[in-house]
Amino acid sequence: MNSTKQKECINEAQECINEAHLKLIYSFTYRLSGKKKIAEKLTEKVFLTHLDSGKDELSLLKQAWLYFYKDYEPYELNREDAIQQSLLALAPAVRCALILRDILGYSYGQIAIIIEQREPEVAHLIHLGRRLINLGLKNTISNR
Repeated sequence: MNSTKQKECINEAQECINEAHLKLIYSFTYRLSGKKKIAEKLTEKVFLTHLDSGKDELSLLKQAWLYFYKDYEPYELNREDAIQQSLLALAPAVRCALILRDILGYSYGQIAIIIEQREPEVAHLIHLGRRLINLGLKNTISNR
């Protein structure tokens, strides 16, 4: 394989990785915020500041979490349906841990790295989040 062809293959592979990371970060930030515009802003911020840094997906998710936590207050978030409303009512760290585990499928160890907590605290946050979501959904159903 000549040098030019090899560079083209590397560029194509990098584009695929970047696109996969872009979709992951957008999905994560959308679920955190419940708003398309906020998710777009956060995704753009992560990619503008960290795209060429060679960071892995856990580092990118961690950066998205930190930007969200620092820049967005709960009152800015969208509260449309019962599940989203219950999810958005959770404390940010609980919401983050729950999304990473139950929606995106990350391990407790990976989540601990992202939110800078020990695994037992991550397990507690996830358990608490699940319990509060269930209570929120039960209250919504009983109020109808």
